[in-house]
Amino acid sequence: MYPTQELSATAERWITYPSPAPAARTKLLCLPYAGGGASLYRSWPALLPGVEVAAVQMPGHESRLGEPSHDRIEPLVDALATAAAPHLDKPYAIFGHSLGARVGFELARELRRRCLPGPVMLFASACRAPHVPRMPHPPVHAMSDLALRACFGRCRPCRRRFSTTPIWRRCCSR
Repeated sequence: MYPTQELSATAERWITYPSPAPAARTKLLCLPYAGGGASLYRSWPALLPGVEVAAVQMPGHESRLGEPSHDRIEPLVDALATAAAPHLDKPYAIFGHSLGARVGFELARELRRRCLPGPVMLFASACRAPHVPRMPHPPVHAMSDLALRACFGRCRPCRRRFSTTPIWRRCCSR
């Protein structure tokens, strides 16, 4: 196999097109959540006329079940950037959900490092931005009444907004 054929075969394993649309002016590169596969995006072409949906198939999932999955993001992004490069033939955006959002962010950075065309947009769903620290406390819905009162007590805007409501007064009077 010639190197270009090998690269093409690799790219075809990584990137699938549920409904190829070569005439579309924009491409949407879709990255699934951890445990998800490219089939999650099979219905998207009907919802996005004029956009060519390119779904990423991660190793160890669906049609690539026999391949070992990655346990570190760096080699995953490196391999994905190599496979995605031949598909960057028109303006494109990246959509990632959860872990796919983090991979999409790192993919955009890696493509820029390689001086390849960057995405016109990065859509990150269900994932905090990398620079935003993790919450130092449990989510509000999981807090006890005592912890919730303490949390709101430390939050000046919350105190101002809620201190006059009857439910807040009942909660704080316990």
